[in-house]
Amino acid sequence: MTLISEPVWERILLPLRWLFFIAIFLTASLHPQAALTDPFTLAVIVLVLIWRTYEHVSIGMKHYRFHKDPGKHTMVLPALSLWIGCSFPIFDFYNLPVTLPRVAWLRALGIGMLITGIVIRHVSIRTLGRFFTAHLRVNEGRQLIRIGIYKRLRHPSYFGMIFSFLGLPLSFCSLYGLLYMLLIGIPSLLFRINLEERFLVGEFGEEYVTYRKESYKILPFVY
Repeated sequence: MTLISEPVWERILLPLRWLFFIAIFLTASLHPQAALTDPFTLAVIVLVLIWRTYEHVSIGMKHYRFHKDPGKHTMVLPALSLWIGCSFPIFDFYNLPVTLPRVAWLRALGIGMLITGIVIRHVSIRTLGRFFTAHLRVNEGRQLIRIGIYKRLRHPSYFGMIFSFLGLPLSFCSLYGLLYMLLIGIPSLLFRINLEERFLVGEFGEEYVTYRKESYKILPFVY
């Protein structure tokens, strides 16, 4: 039994996510007025809101808390990495000594990587269509998709998330944020990927084993 029914939760979750993110982001800066007058900071805020809104609508994140998912706990750390990856770099930028050159081209590079990651994830979601899910399960009418971006890369949506995870701290020239993503954020994604791989081998058997031999896990031509 839940205190908030699913229909009510669906209506309020997205606005709550917006408010939660904006509040954390601006509070973390300790200088909200300066943050709101910085075009780079505003660009990051808008991009992350677009990203989270798209996933809320397209892959059923509004239903997530109501689904039974044996691997749900493995998404906690990646989710925390997103929030920490948003909040700590902005705190670093406005309050801590310089660790990376605070130059426009580096911030623009970070925003470019964030956009690239969002686009790659969008293409991944669109390619799988109704088979894409945020849950550790195979939807009805299961089918192993090996076309488009999935032809040579088994987890392109996580590949896109890596771009975004690295782009966020770079957009605030935060070495500490970058190290956090490299040491905690990305390893948490790899842990989730390995769990999904074991699950998919169990679901698709030899078909998925063959797919693994003929494709890369997350980094094209590398791994």
